[in-house]
Amino acid sequence: TFDAVNAGSYVVRAVKQMIGAADAGCDDPKVCTINVLNIVSSFAWISQFVALAVGDCSTKDQQRAFCTADISDIVAATASLVATSASLEVDCNAMEIPEAEEIEEIWVSKR
Repeated sequence: TFDAVNAGSYVVRAVKQMIGAADAGCDDPKVCTINVLNIVSSFAWISQFVALAVGDCSTKDQQRAFCTADISDIVAATASLVATSASLEVDCNAMEIPEAEEIEEIWVSKR
């Protein structure tokens, strides 16, 4: 099923995130936290997709599987939201934002 394929792709994603986090180390606590939260979200989504596969493919009513999927989705989405929110400061502070004069020069030159 599609849920099983998603679960498999998130296993690969989680492994890649763990390798990336191990390579990056934990010199910066914020980056380390972001990496850990991303890994947690991937495992929670694996749990969701496996639970949905169980619920969808079973011949009996599997309300517990669907409940498990819902709870896993909340955990995954929350971890991802926190990691993404924390990433904004790290990623956006690294950008060089042009001054107003530079923006005006670019705007005028594009006309």
